[in-house]
Formats: sequence, structure tokens, C-alpha cells
Amino acid sequence: MEELIEEFDFDRVSKTGGIFDVDKLNWVNNHYIKESSAERIAKLAVPAIIESGLMTEKETDDKFEWIVLVTDALKERLNYVNEIVNHMSIFFGDTVEFETEEALSMVKLEHVKGLLESFVEELEAIDEITPEFAGGIFNVLKKKTGAKGKNLFMPVRCAVTGQQHGPEMDKILVALGKETTINRLKFVINML
Repeated sequence: MEELIEEFDFDRVSKTGGIFDVDKLNWVNNHYIKESSAERIAKLAVPAIIESGLMTEKETDDKFEWIVLVTDALKERLNYVNEIVNHMSIFFGDTVEFETEEALSMVKLEHVKGLLESFVEELEAIDEITPEFAGGIFNVLKKKTGAKGKNLFMPVRCAVTGQQHGPEMDKILVALGKETTINRLKFVINML
């Protein structure tokens, strides 16, 4: 402190007001959130999750490992930790709300019903969605249905999340789990 006092000089203080760059702050925050473990970010996010009403304190205690999975899926998109509550809605519920008309139109393509039914068959054959299963399911569906590229990925993403863009699908699938994913796929299949 003594050294700071000694070095301080009013002649070196600018007469213009300081400029606070929020975009730069968000970029820096995002960088450090990406570099942090999902568990650390999840712990920091719990108070915001409770305050938002998405989960109770007991639910956050009981389902903390699930919150870590959700955080792992979402942390790339966060500029600050409390922002997680703005992105978590896709992880709740057994039905899907389509974000846009375009997302809805993706699941109404002619080949999609068969694609989603094939996905349900693959899910019903496993005990749980592991990172390995989630990482390889699109290759399995490609071989099984012949769908590829945008005609494979987009309808599945839209059927599972209601969104055309978002976190990595393998992380979403792991966080949603087998039962919720099957329920969502069947919900969409029944719409078609």
C-alpha cells in the first residue's frame, strides 16, 4: 500500500471518464467459464437456479450431478454464470416446444418419422445414454436410415430440443437421459 501511495501522481490521471467495455468483460468471462470445470460452474450457478424458480434448494442438492451435466452442455454459451438460467429450459419436461416455425418444419420432413422411430429403437436397446452412445448415435442412424448431414442432425436436434441451434447434441442427450429423450421423440412422432 505504501508503494502505491508513493507511485500515485495526479498528473498521470486522465481527465476523461473511464470507459467500461461490457463486450470485452463478457468475452473474458466466457473464456474463463469455458476453461473452468463444469462442476465449479455448476456450484456457482446453483443460487441463480434456485432464485429463478427452476429448481428448489432440495432439488439442486438431490440432482447436483445432473446440474453438472447441464452446465457442461451449456458453459460454452455463457458470458456470466447466472446466464445459465436463460438456457436451461430445454432440459426440463417430456415434451418439446418449437422455438421457430422453421424448427417445426424440420421435423415435418417426409423422412423424419422413420428417423425418429429408429432413434427410439436404438434408445430402447440400451440401459442409459452414455457419452459413447451419444457420440456415436448419429453414425448408427445414418447407416440405419440413409439420412445424412443436415437431414439427419437438424430433425433430431429439433425433435429433442425444439431448437435448430444450441449446445452439442451428445452433451444434451447425456443430460436428458434415456427416458426423457424417448418421451420427447415419441411426443414428436405422435405429432407427425
